[in-house]
Amino acid sequence: MPGNCPRSDTRLVPPEGTVEKSFFALRLEVNPMKTSILLSIFVIVAMTFALRASNNMVLTTVPLLARYDFYMSSTEIGVISGIFSAFSFFATAFLNSRACAKRRRVYFILSSVGFAISLPLFYLATPLTLWLLAAFSGFVLGFLMPNIVTAAGLFEDPKTRERVLAIYTLSLSTSLIVGPSLEGLILMRFTLRQAFLFFAPLGVLTAVLSPTIRFPESELREPARFKEVSANPYFLTAVFNILSYNVPFAILMAFGGIYAKDVFGASYA
Repeated sequence: MPGNCPRSDTRLVPPEGTVEKSFFALRLEVNPMKTSILLSIFVIVAMTFALRASNNMVLTTVPLLARYDFYMSSTEIGVISGIFSAFSFFATAFLNSRACAKRRRVYFILSSVGFAISLPLFYLATPLTLWLLAAFSGFVLGFLMPNIVTAAGLFEDPKTRERVLAIYTLSLSTSLIVGPSLEGLILMRFTLRQAFLFFAPLGVLTAVLSPTIRFPESELREPARFKEVSANPYFLTAVFNILSYNVPFAILMAFGGIYAKDVFGASYA
């Protein structure tokens, strides 16, 4: 008929030799290497955030709990905070640094589980068990953060390694903003003891993700002895540099909240 147009074959046929690159052969290609890197970054960020936020919460809340629930003196509060840091330092410097990669992985997983268990136990703490929990929490944390830093630096590509370390640093800083802010909101309606229960899921997250953290597949060196570690000038330099930062930081963490409440009448939040 005059008004009808003849049918034409409107099927689009891709040119030869371009099937794999064309829209007509679209397919999802997943690069296993990129997927592995992204998963590693996710685990590092999640564990760093969870550990640093909950660790900061323990450091600031235990002194408040000791003062206003158990009526401990300033000397006792300082000793409790010192015990926490001393056990953490001992585990990091003299146990973790001497262990091989395989053993460090076992220590890491067990410490993650131990830290997850310790957080809800603070809710049940007594004046006696508070000392034990502070020592235990500090000890297990001494195995956690150093190995996360190590995992962030295991990537072979220098650019990838630098980016992951930058992401690790960013998540570390972010956790120190989000963690105290979250605790402040919690303490507006709940007690100091109950705050530990709200942070307990972060400990569980750490324990669940801990088996996925990367460790060196092989090590060419033998585990260092105690004398070799303690006499190493680089180790001693690192220790003194860390102490120059940690000493005033620990004082602020231990007594900053107490000072704000006693002098300015600030709330726990």
